[in-house]
Amino acid sequence: RLVSSAPPSSDPRLKPNPPLALLGERPFLLFAASRFCQGVSFTLLQAILAWQVYAISGDPAALAFLGLARFVPSVAMSLVGGAAADSWDRKNIILISQFLPLAGGVILALLTAAEMVALPHIFLFVMVLGVVSSFENPARQAMLPQIVPRESFQKAVTFLTTIQQLAMALGPTIAGFAIKLLDIDGAYWVQSALILGSIVSMALVQPRFERGRVSKLSIALIKEGLQFVRGQPILLGAMLLDMFAVIFGGASALLPIYAQDILKVGPEGYGLLSSAQNVGASASALLLLLFPPIRKTGRALLLAVSGFGFLTILFGL
Repeated sequence: RLVSSAPPSSDPRLKPNPPLALLGERPFLLFAASRFCQGVSFTLLQAILAWQVYAISGDPAALAFLGLARFVPSVAMSLVGGAAADSWDRKNIILISQFLPLAGGVILALLTAAEMVALPHIFLFVMVLGVVSSFENPARQAMLPQIVPRESFQKAVTFLTTIQQLAMALGPTIAGFAIKLLDIDGAYWVQSALILGSIVSMALVQPRFERGRVSKLSIALIKEGLQFVRGQPILLGAMLLDMFAVIFGGASALLPIYAQDILKVGPEGYGLLSSAQNVGASASALLLLLFPPIRKTGRALLLAVSGFGFLTILFGL
């Protein structure tokens, strides 16, 4: 979708650009600012929800169901979300998808302050997050070719990946200190302010280029997406490899237990623990930004997933 949506290379508007030229493009800077605020807000929210669920229940199984509550609707709606990104205005999809987390964060902040929040409220909100993310993520990815020229596309993806990893590293740390200083309801207000910043930045983005083929949302379009993935065994294998690694290697879901019961480091220590994995990912993203693209990507992916599994086993031991 990303490649086919990019403007043709024969477009006279497109000229080779140095990597730093992207930083002078206002639409791209606004898009990157929205991505950064959204990334901080999302990981901050995940950390708050996990901490609050364990604080309410004291049950490790509740943390498992928290992840399941987001995963199931996200997977169920992923094909529809991808088809919607090909059919509807992508900017509008992103904006609507972010208003729902904003409203949910405000509601949970009010319920928490009034001491009326319960696990069903949180699980319902997480299910909504799973649905909206299945629409927002494809739309955000597919909108990038409308903002940057083809010659700058790869650097733009790497730059945005670096921004996102940095945001995901900051989010849990901010969550921990916000819970410590402002309590859980105050942390929700911080999250709401960040997602509002993402909405404002995205609202100001003006696409530079026309999008590719626009399709009408239908069952046939969803089937077309499935057929494409089935016809690309490398893509399908990479997706399945990543999916199973995340599902069965999610040791980070246990961090509220480690922070409260084992290490006894409080919410600020929990925030730092939750950020650690994203700090490593940020360092890797910076290296990818500075060095040439990886050539043997299949081998690199297998080695990375193997290392992920080995370190998860080591963590368990």
